[in-house]
Amino acid sequence: MPGSAALLAALALLSAGFRSSAAAGAESSGDRDRAAGSARCPGRCRCEVSGLLHRVDCSDRGLREVPGNLSVFTSYLDLSMNNMTVLTSGALKDLHFLEEL
Repeated sequence: MPGSAALLAALALLSAGFRSSAAAGAESSGDRDRAAGSARCPGRCRCEVSGLLHRVDCSDRGLREVPGNLSVFTSYLDLSMNNMTVLTSGALKDLHFLEEL
């Protein structure tokens, strides 16, 4: 039947389009997750992301305390040349990947 062939072709095209948009949605969701991770960079600091790990440079920013919105994936944190006199208890407690301070 000619109508059946046309219907099958239309369904195949719709199915392919649905798979493409679902894959694109998954990619944009992943991009959003990466962007959210990058957004965890304190406003006055400079950050680099390498895979999951973050390098955060907050040097010479006039900070008086450790920024509170650091990613848990921070592996490097430079706080040099700031006005910090006290490191509050627990300021770095969630930074399990921190290797260099």
